Amino acid sequence: MVKDMDFKAYHNSQEGAYRRPFGAVKCGETISLGLRIIAPVPVQGCFLHLAEEEGERTVPMLPGSESPAADSAGELVYAAQFQAAGNPGLVWYYFEIVTD
Repeated sequence: MVKDMDFKAYHNSQEGAYRRPFGAVKCGETISLGLRIIAPVPVQGCFLHLAEEEGERTVPMLPGSESPAADSAGELVYAAQFQAAGNPGLVWYYFEIVTD
């Protein structure tokens, strides 16, 4: 049986490895987000959910691309890129991790 504390996810918007560029961006600019996952069970997928004034959207995250390298057993790194909206505003986001 897997305990909840065995599963960890890490994202720090203040670190360049997890968010580029840092701070406010121009409309239409590409933003990259990363998520480090330590999972004792298989990860089937990872998704970035965005909430903006225009509505909500989901971006699939890919393992490994432009993210910190995995450095321990059971550790996975996922990354996603998206375009900032065409109008100035805030973007809220959260991650969804899919396991068995």
